[in-house]
Amino acid sequence: MTKGSGGSSGARNWIGATMLGVAVALLGAGIAGAASLSDASLTVTPSQLPSQGGAPVAVTVAGSIAQAEQPEEVRSVTVQLDRQLTVRGAHRPTCRPREITNKTPAQARQKCKDALVGSGRVIQRFQYPESGPQDLTLPMLLFNSGSGRVLSYTFVPAPLGPAVLLGRGAASGHSVEIPVARLVGGLTVSFRFQIGRTWSERGRKIGYLSGRCATGTLHNKVTLTMAGNTQSASLTQRCKATG
Repeated sequence: MTKGSGGSSGARNWIGATMLGVAVALLGAGIAGAASLSDASLTVTPSQLPSQGGAPVAVTVAGSIAQAEQPEEVRSVTVQLDRQLTVRGAHRPTCRPREITNKTPAQARQKCKDALVGSGRVIQRFQYPESGPQDLTLPMLLFNSGSGRVLSYTFVPAPLGPAVLLGRGAASGHSVEIPVARLVGGLTVSFRFQIGRTWSERGRKIGYLSGRCATGTLHNKVTLTMAGNTQSASLTQRCKATG
């Protein structure tokens, strides 16, 4: 059985969650306060790129969330890329939610292997009076979903799972929005994702992310959207033109 979370913000849309045939709660109540993005990083590889046209690239993005005394829930992580980097998911293989519902991470990878465009994890912290804080790692997969969207797959392990949470974010132009699952009682304290893959087409390699280096510098940004707060980090990386 699948249960929708109810509600969305912008292009983000939570599809639902499954837990061995039992509905699982997706969202906790929002807590007003101030949290901040720290230790943010964004690396584009390779850094040697053509000055014109484009070549496949991958992006690795990571960060920590410094929660205040009254913490906030993280709703999404958005990777905003330099204008020399472009998302090219159109006309590429796609994955539909029903194909990976009730699937383990390995099964989801296999079922939609041609549409897999990223992976990573978030760590959520739970406060228990009897034992103190405990961290839970939530593995994530990202699939091309067509129509300028990315389909996120989050696996919730024991003791809260096994459960699967699916969501959608915008992915077109120069940005990719990654929805972050919000479990009742949990607060996201860190994240790490790698985005990028290649397909072969008529003897050429086509990248989900394509990049060029015409200026010698890539100006990227990571934006963290929370219940009542948005935090951004601007990150600069040098690149080298290969011709």
